[in-house]
Amino acid sequence: ELTVPEELPLGSFVADVIVSDEDPDNIYTFTCKGEFSIILDDYGPATFYIQDQKLYTDKVFEYDDDDPEANTEFLLIIVEDQYGNEYQEDFEIAIEKVFQAPTGIALSDSSVYEKMAPGIAVGKLIVEDEDPLNTYTFTLQGPYNPAIEDYDPPSFYIENDTLKTNMEFDYSISDTSYVLISLEDSRGFTLSRGFTIEIVQNQSGTTGIAELSRSVSIYPNPADQYVNIEGMEGYQSVEMWELSGKLVQKLSLRNDQLDVSGLKNGIYLLVFNGSDGRLVRKLLIQH
Repeated sequence: ELTVPEELPLGSFVADVIVSDEDPDNIYTFTCKGEFSIILDDYGPATFYIQDQKLYTDKVFEYDDDDPEANTEFLLIIVEDQYGNEYQEDFEIAIEKVFQAPTGIALSDSSVYEKMAPGIAVGKLIVEDEDPLNTYTFTLQGPYNPAIEDYDPPSFYIENDTLKTNMEFDYSISDTSYVLISLEDSRGFTLSRGFTIEIVQNQSGTTGIAELSRSVSIYPNPADQYVNIEGMEGYQSVEMWELSGKLVQKLSLRNDQLDVSGLKNGIYLLVFNGSDGRLVRKLLIQH
């Protein structure tokens, strides 16, 4: 099956044109035609051309997200040899969507209690990526150590897209721990981001970071103009963050509708803070 990536410039090579012929010395003339038009009762102009028995694009193709079935180009190739013998064959050439690299890495939480056994969950990893089916390989490193001119071993590991502790922390030694998270996706794109994990002093024998279980409804999600939020009662504050770690805004607990019309497309985090923990919800903005 022939495929052409979208957004290729005019004149991009597609494929070699091979003619099956018992006479290897035959000389050919090629004609390319597009889809047949009932109104014109003829074939329309082709979006490809042939030069030196190589097929090239004669159009910059754009993938249609709204109608995936329309991403096919019809091509009729007519070949004639020097004796006037003619043969024709039609092809369907699929236009492939070109995905860009992932643009952001975030954690649903970035704090952990001290004096907890290794294996405690810190937060869920969230990757901002236009391809929902993409897969990733993660690599973790600790802070850079000038003495060895390399990164220290990480104090964390990733399991099922969740960052977990690899050691027991002591608040009296340090109240933070750094981790550099790098990813490589299925297409070879790479992205890295460092996180400073807060070590929380454990004064009450807590056995883990509590995530609030009170239900919050966010709709529509994906959102275009406005987002409705229900169930904010009992929370002390609500914040909206970009995956890059930038605070977008602090929300009023009295406002149950959020205007997102001015925000760029992407994934955002809504963080609901309470006295006994936090709740993190992912929001997709898609205009």
